[in-house]
Amino acid sequence: MSKKRLTFIAVLLFCMLAITGCAKKCATCGKTIEENEQVKIGNDYYCQDCVEYCTSCKTAYVKGDSALTTFNGKIYCNNCLVKCTSCGTTYLKGDSAIVTINEKPYCKDCVEYCASCNTAYVKGDPTLITINEKSYCKDCVVYCTNCNKACVKDDSSLVTINEKPYCEDCVEYCTGCNTAYVKGDPSLLTYKEHYYCKECFDEVAFPIILEDNENFSMAITSYDDDTGLFAINILNKTDEDISSYDESSPVLDGKKKCVAETDGTHSFAYGDIPANEDVTLFSTFRENGDDGWENILKMSDIHTFEFVMIVCSSGDDFWDDTFKVKLSSDMFGYVK
Repeated sequence: MSKKRLTFIAVLLFCMLAITGCAKKCATCGKTIEENEQVKIGNDYYCQDCVEYCTSCKTAYVKGDSALTTFNGKIYCNNCLVKCTSCGTTYLKGDSAIVTINEKPYCKDCVEYCASCNTAYVKGDPTLITINEKSYCKDCVVYCTNCNKACVKDDSSLVTINEKPYCEDCVEYCTGCNTAYVKGDPSLLTYKEHYYCKECFDEVAFPIILEDNENFSMAITSYDDDTGLFAINILNKTDEDISSYDESSPVLDGKKKCVAETDGTHSFAYGDIPANEDVTLFSTFRENGDDGWENILKMSDIHTFEFVMIVCSSGDDFWDDTFKVKLSSDMFGYVK
């Protein structure tokens, strides 16, 4: 065989070997695949008919690979999908409907938000508190110190008294100064069906006129329930000295005797008033005890005192006036 012919055969064999080396067989169907049609997955090669691609990331997978999922009619790999931790519904990763809570994905249907701070929580989270049909996290809720009702922390109806929170149902206000008090606060007094603090009550309720005629006027100008002490001002309108006294011991609550006194000083029941002057007398009421007159009575204990007062002149032109004095707790802001 000629040298020329041997060279030709060698070249031909080389080309055949080159072609055979570039051509691959599909690992699935066994078909020979042209070089430009080959898809390498792992260590194997596949033809285009045996391969499908993730719609999102375009990664190639062997057709039927368990890592692929059909979603909304398209093929996606598991790396591009996410499932709601609560209901298991599949979503594309990055979908705006997915919310991450504690590093876990949840769909919008399984999530609710604090109505105050907008923090996301898994629906039904036991730490959420319902107020007026809205959900709030525990950080946005406080409890009324009085009734323990849950209230939104930034609710304008929430009232702070002595650095403690109270709901609006447990608060009442002084009609005079609008200061807030816990409902039922014993320091609040009632005047004409309105609540007043002690300072504002004294402004609207006093003086309490007991008698006012051509000869004299008598009025209570203040009362201190801590001591049970009344201040009574008597104005003498005449040119002669006058005296006041009670005709008999006062009747307590319509049945029991008591006495008006202030330990030896002038009392409401007994006093002398110079001509054309006024005198303020002070008095407490005491009930009759085993050892004499004791136990100062206070209007906050809901009492009524009734007694007959006589005021008379001390001069030559004698006259006297008799009138009935009645003092009840409601006159001083205390009601049942």
